[in-house]
Amino acid sequence: MLMFSGPQRLWDDCLELEAYIPSHSTNNIKRLDGKVPKTYISGETAEISQFCELAWYDWIMYRPGTIDYLDEPLQLGKYLGPAIDVGPRMTTMILQHNGKLVYCSMYHPLTNEDQATPAVQQDMATFRETIEEQLGARLSCAELEEVLYLISWNMYLMLMRIRMKQFSQIWMKKSRLK
Repeated sequence: MLMFSGPQRLWDDCLELEAYIPSHSTNNIKRLDGKVPKTYISGETAEISQFCELAWYDWIMYRPGTIDYLDEPLQLGKYLGPAIDVGPRMTTMILQHNGKLVYCSMYHPLTNEDQATPAVQQDMATFRETIEEQLGARLSCAELEEVLYLISWNMYLMLMRIRMKQFSQIWMKKSRLK
C-alpha cells in the first residue's frame, strides 16, 4: 500500500482487492483440480480480467457520464478495484479528483506516453494535492512500521486470548472427568 502512495483511508479497498486475487487465481491445491477457488465453489467460470488489468491506485482515464454522452471529456482518476456488486461485470471503483468514489465501466489505464505530457503531469500533481487535502497524506515508512507493529501486537494478544480460552475449556473438561 505504501508502494502505491495511496492514502490510509483507502487501504480497505486495497485489502479487498488483494483478498479477491487469491480466490480468482490458481493455487497448488490438489482438491481444486486445477480450477480457481471461485470456480470450484460457484461452478461458474471466474472472470479474472478485472483483477489483472490494473494494480490498485493506478492512474486511469474514465468517462463519468453514461454511454449517451460520449462527447464528454475523459477525466483523470485512480483505480481502486472492481465493484463486485454494483452495475455490470466490469464496473470498477474509481477515485475522483474531489476524493469521492464513482462506479464506472468506461475507463482505460493511463499510458506512459500520456503520463509524460506536461498537461497530464500537471493534472496528476493537482489530483495528488486535492486528494491529500480531502483524505489525508499517505503514511511514511516509519508510520507504516508503527501501524504494522500495533496490528501484529493486537493479533498476538488476540491469539493469546484464543489459546487461553482453549486451554481453559480443555482444563474444565479434564477437571470434570476426575
